[in-house]
Amino acid sequence: MSPNQGSPEEQRESGMGAAFPRRAALLRATGLLLAALALLTIWRLWARQHADVELFFDEAYYWAWAQKPDWGYYSKPPMVAWLIHLSTALLGNSEAGVRAGATLLYPLTSIVLFLLGRQLFAQSPQHDAIALAGALVFATLPVIGVGSWLITTDAPLLLFWALALLFYARALSSDRWRDWLGLGTAVGLGLMSKYSMVFFAACMGAHLLLSGRLLAQLRNPRLYVAALLAGAIVTPNLLWNASHQFASFKHTAEISQVDRAVFDVHNLLSFVGAQFGLFGPILLTGLLLLVLRRPVWRDDRLRLLACFALVPLILFSGLALTSRAFANWAA
Repeated sequence: MSPNQGSPEEQRESGMGAAFPRRAALLRATGLLLAALALLTIWRLWARQHADVELFFDEAYYWAWAQKPDWGYYSKPPMVAWLIHLSTALLGNSEAGVRAGATLLYPLTSIVLFLLGRQLFAQSPQHDAIALAGALVFATLPVIGVGSWLITTDAPLLLFWALALLFYARALSSDRWRDWLGLGTAVGLGLMSKYSMVFFAACMGAHLLLSGRLLAQLRNPRLYVAALLAGAIVTPNLLWNASHQFASFKHTAEISQVDRAVFDVHNLLSFVGAQFGLFGPILLTGLLLLVLRRPVWRDDRLRLLACFALVPLILFSGLALTSRAFANWAA
């Protein structure tokens, strides 16, 4: 043992001494996040109550679905109806009861993003601050502020997308079965929330390709088990569609107008402009400037985040150019 190494007892004491500041920093960041989310939720509930916002058409539509839980509905997968069925059973058939799912799920998504930040930047001395900043930025985005007043399919979609991203990052780091199974479960539940969850696979493919891991993961049996698990979870909805003339899929194709494809730059500019409103002009401008920098694409943590942010934005921008895409589709 070298003179600088110390005895085993001294090494343990040194490690414990270093662990205390890290634990204190984690507790402080967690406490700040929970306090901020609690205050933000209380404020939004108070504001919504005093604004006396009645149910919008889509919300009332989802509430009607919730009266008879099923594996699918005309225009959407079943998750939003299931959430409303549960929340109204607990809180009653009021506007607050119908929208309780959104009130809860957006703060939960912020917490998942906090865990994702700590996972990705674990080696950084500022990982708690980075994770806290990311979670708070999400919680205060304009689209989340508006979305928290309403119950839409985006609330469960974003939660399961964030969970899938967390499990994906952990699976790449550890290759543990539990993380791959968590990924498959989150993707499956995301597909039961909104069909745009399918773009998660495109994001994974882009990241694995750019990071040089694609061939290795294509030989990984855990990836295929995760895919099968996701498929098993969404199968009841696929069977429901098969027995109802694929109503949900036909509706999705209809609203995106893919059968009437025509290049329209005005649609594209409107869609891109809306993203600045939903995300915030300063944040989105900063994001776009960052992804143009070469160091971002050399850091696999940032490359992962860039792939999962840009791929849906690029794909839906292409859809907006050739047919139609609603502003929230790239959320």
